[in-house]
Amino acid sequence: MSSYDQSPFASTVRQGRNRIIAVGIVMILAGVAAIAFPLISSLSVVWIVGVMLIVASIAQSVSAFSYPKWGGIILGLLIAALWLAGGLYLLMRPLEGIFGTDSHRCGSFSGRRYNKNAIFIADATSCRLGLGSI
Repeated sequence: MSSYDQSPFASTVRQGRNRIIAVGIVMILAGVAAIAFPLISSLSVVWIVGVMLIVASIAQSVSAFSYPKWGGIILGLLIAALWLAGGLYLLMRPLEGIFGTDSHRCGSFSGRRYNKNAIFIADATSCRLGLGSI
């Protein structure tokens, strides 16, 4: 009997092994689908970020009332309103959300040299031509 079999987690790992393998296969397929369909994956990421901002704004507005002074409460509620506005904006205009994240990424390429990596050259060229991500 090896030291691996004596581990307290060995039986748990053996029981959940098939489930772990299945989740791994599903994650690989989801990654391939995200690469194959970039618009759909970008829309889903923007939607998830919008929902997370709305949930965070609700949590922030509830926790704002735990601050001891009025200044903290007002600041917490203002931050919650900002997060709510950002989340609603992303949900109502997801294509603009994609453009905003893509143009921010493309803006980071200006002024750099790309002699070593052809992927960065192609990506920077596509950003400069307004093609977005390739």
